[in-house]
Amino acid sequence: MPSSRELALAFAAVVALQFDVWLLEPTDASRTGTAVAAAGLGLLLLLRRSFPVVLAGATSALLLAQAATGAQLTSMLTSAIVVMVITFSVSLHLPRRAALGAGSVLLLGTWADLLLQPGQEYSVASELVFTGVVVVGLPWVAGQAVRRYRERVLELEQLTRELAEEREQRAGLAVLDERHRIAREMHDVVAHSVSLMVVQAGGARRMLDSDLAASREALLAVEDVGREALAELRRVLGLLRGTSEPLGLRPQPGTAELAGLVAGARGSGLAVDLTVEGVPRPLQAGADLVVYRVVQEALTNAVKHAHATRAAVRLVWQPGTLEVEVLDDGHGPLVPAQGGHGLVGMRERLAAYGGELATGPGAGGGFAVRARIPLEQVVA
Repeated sequence: MPSSRELALAFAAVVALQFDVWLLEPTDASRTGTAVAAAGLGLLLLLRRSFPVVLAGATSALLLAQAATGAQLTSMLTSAIVVMVITFSVSLHLPRRAALGAGSVLLLGTWADLLLQPGQEYSVASELVFTGVVVVGLPWVAGQAVRRYRERVLELEQLTRELAEEREQRAGLAVLDERHRIAREMHDVVAHSVSLMVVQAGGARRMLDSDLAASREALLAVEDVGREALAELRRVLGLLRGTSEPLGLRPQPGTAELAGLVAGARGSGLAVDLTVEGVPRPLQAGADLVVYRVVQEALTNAVKHAHATRAAVRLVWQPGTLEVEVLDDGHGPLVPAQGGHGLVGMRERLAAYGGELATGPGAGGGFAVRARIPLEQVVA
């Protein structure tokens, strides 16, 4: 069904052609035929979008028929403009190969029409060149150019939609990664701090009747660990809320806080030795936190699962790598890490910085956790 714009265009073309016909002064015999051919040419514009191939063939046939019957449609400037619109429309609505065929049909039709005319005001050669270049050639090129432009616009719109979808997917993955990171932070804080608090509270309960001073020291240690845990939890929850309040947050722990971590583990009854070899180097905040969390998780497992009494933490700074080793005299973790936490969480943290994790029985008994991080990508 032709659109309102196509109906309006066809009506305007018919009116303009008829006006041009009756302004001329051809013979009475040819005037009626020219008027009929002009009306037919204008009505063919109704096919410009739905049937461009039919339009090209019908236009050529109409030009040949009117020339054979003695009509003078070709001598009118308005008819040349209508043929240009038809050629542009055919080229616009057909792919290149089909448009080339339809354009050739139109060109042959217009040239045959000129050759069948009984008399020419100008030379036939000039008429053929004018028709081939201006009436058919240029509109055909313009139609293909507009078609390519529209296709390019559609491609860009599709690409924009795909990029928007990809951006949404990446945003969703980033949110998921952030949730996993926060979950690991929560696990590290709660598992380590609560484990130490439970051990220290149990020791205080056992010494309550026999050694009040030692029991008091153990309870003070529980208070200190609980206060540190609350500060850590407040920092992590600040990430969840997206708040930027500076008073509720503190810098993430790193290698500089390992001495305090070891001291807290000693307060739980685990004898821990900390050894640093080589020259320490400043690390990026994320990598510094990873080293801290590896030692924290290893000491937590030593207290909570391995029931160790002694542990040794060793940091070896080499020119290209940092090696972290935690050895204890326990029997190793009895509960496997699940949900991306524990030992699995440590392995994921290290992998993000190109590091490796190895766990298993120690050479002299107990359980060993060994981590290795390349320094070329993590040095601040």
